[in-house]
Amino acid sequence: LIQSRERPQIYSKFNLNDLYRGDMQSRADFYTKLLNTGVISINEVRSRESMNPTEGGDIHTIGVNNIALDRLGAYSDKVSETENNGQ
Repeated sequence: LIQSRERPQIYSKFNLNDLYRGDMQSRADFYTKLLNTGVISINEVRSRESMNPTEGGDIHTIGVNNIALDRLGAYSDKVSETENNGQ
């Protein structure tokens, strides 16, 4: 389909990820497990779902509480401070 003289200028990519997708519940369970164990970030999930990234979404976290990303740093600092004071 592409002539040899056109090959250096043309780039094509076949994304077959949509063919591998399961139903919504299966994908939600899969992403939840990966997010809760810190394997992937929120923005990685958003990228796989063809969504725009969110500010602060590149931080890898583990599931301890449902906490807003913008408060995660303060929560982490408070937990560290409590652990250090208790030792």
